[in-house]
Amino acid sequence: MIRTDALPKAQGALAYAPDVQLPGMLWAAYVTSPHPHAEIRGLDTAPAREVVGVVDILTADDLPALLPREPEPGRPLLATRATRFVGEPVAVVAAETLQAAREGAARISVDYRVLPAFTDLEREFPHWPTPEEMRSHPQVNAHVHARRGDFDQVARTADHVHRELYQTAMVAQVPLEPHACIARVQGDDWYVLTTTQTPFGIREDLADKLGVPQERIRVEGTWVGGGFGGKNEALLEPHALLLSRRTGRPVRLALTFREEFLFSRTTQPALFWMESCLKDGRLVARRTRLLLDTGASLPGRDFALGYSLGFTLGPYRLEAFELEGYALRTHRPPFGPHRAPLAPQCTFASESHLDSLARDRGEDPVAFRLRHVWRPGDRTALGQVVGPFAAEAGLRRAQETALAWKASAPPGHGVGVALGFWSTGTGAGGEARLTLSPQGLVLLQGEREIGNGSIWQGLPGVAATTLGIPRKPWRCATAIPGTLPSIAGSGGAGPRRRSATPWRRPPRASGANSPDGPPGPERWAWESGAGPSP
Repeated sequence: MIRTDALPKAQGALAYAPDVQLPGMLWAAYVTSPHPHAEIRGLDTAPAREVVGVVDILTADDLPALLPREPEPGRPLLATRATRFVGEPVAVVAAETLQAAREGAARISVDYRVLPAFTDLEREFPHWPTPEEMRSHPQVNAHVHARRGDFDQVARTADHVHRELYQTAMVAQVPLEPHACIARVQGDDWYVLTTTQTPFGIREDLADKLGVPQERIRVEGTWVGGGFGGKNEALLEPHALLLSRRTGRPVRLALTFREEFLFSRTTQPALFWMESCLKDGRLVARRTRLLLDTGASLPGRDFALGYSLGFTLGPYRLEAFELEGYALRTHRPPFGPHRAPLAPQCTFASESHLDSLARDRGEDPVAFRLRHVWRPGDRTALGQVVGPFAAEAGLRRAQETALAWKASAPPGHGVGVALGFWSTGTGAGGEARLTLSPQGLVLLQGEREIGNGSIWQGLPGVAATTLGIPRKPWRCATAIPGTLPSIAGSGGAGPRRRSATPWRRPPRASGANSPDGPPGPERWAWESGAGPSP
């Protein structure tokens, strides 16, 4: 099957956020901190204002006059008294051209007094900290502790206890398309066109950061040139909107690739203390202790901490477990998901530890997994009943494939097998609407197509199969937040699960609705790029 967006993508005919331009727009550029932690003692913008083409400069001192309330503590729009990580925005320059904006940004002088920075968990915690240490530690964001059974008692009676420490590194997504947006404020209406996985989430985030009611904000998404979890938060949009409000003109703001590495949300380093107990050759208990670097994030990152910790138990039968984790603020960029919030890192530590345990016993790691993997009817460590689950069959197939690969692999090459899983919860739900027009059936929904086809191909496929109608007359259109109920956003196959609830009755024929969906805010005039709307 050929995807409907394949040809225009192959031809380069689609407009992504960095491609879009509007008449009379200004270009913006950031001034960012070169230090992970530093006091800002002064900021001189006069040299930048002398650059030909510079129109406006936004600093933290300008924000009180533009915002109806103080930004949330620990979540400043621009660095105020001190910087919290390398790459944190200190000022934004708007100019007639990108060159003038960047030159103006380069001329802004910032007087920093460098302060001690907390950036290395391993140096700070060479051993698992005591509860007393963590109760008094000023950088603790969150604490999670869960257990079933008595791990220490099991360990005392175990035949063998395998202990290891694993460390994972910072991971930045940095897709081919950097963060980019164009903003325009007209009266009480705040419009932004942006590359995002979740227009509804961006609107909610903007309302929270700017103090503007959601009903006055319109967020329109472009085609997304890669996200991987990194385009779920309003990063550039608040600055572009505030500059547009002050200047009365559209403002374009996009990150350079260097800024993308420094400023965008990333998965931060973590330390895993892993312990597994064996009794009569069986894996009977596991304890995981986790220290998670959350960068300059707000307190309360217990969701990512608690949600991810469960993945360190793996899809294996256990009689007892103990999970404990601390999230700590550091002078790194704020924490964010990269292909799921910390789950790949947890799986890496868990599966590497299991390989080591099996080899320590002289047993084949895949055979060891097969003896312990969940089967239908088992209960997980957290008590859920395992439904249809093909992990055993998948492992056996992987074992056969690995043996074949090893037989033909050149000297010095290895083949590994690991097993992971991911939550299939339906999330926050969503809505899709079908409209019959003379041109065919139109599926209107509010998710973004992020490249895997779950929106552009998946949703029409589910609807066509459910209704028994051929796929050919289908067209997928995207609604703007405010015209459909809130949807959780695009991530993996989640949009298809949320929006593709089977329709119980055929769509109504309606001549009142345009094939492009219900009326939204003023449509953007794209000067570059072509092809269908995302």
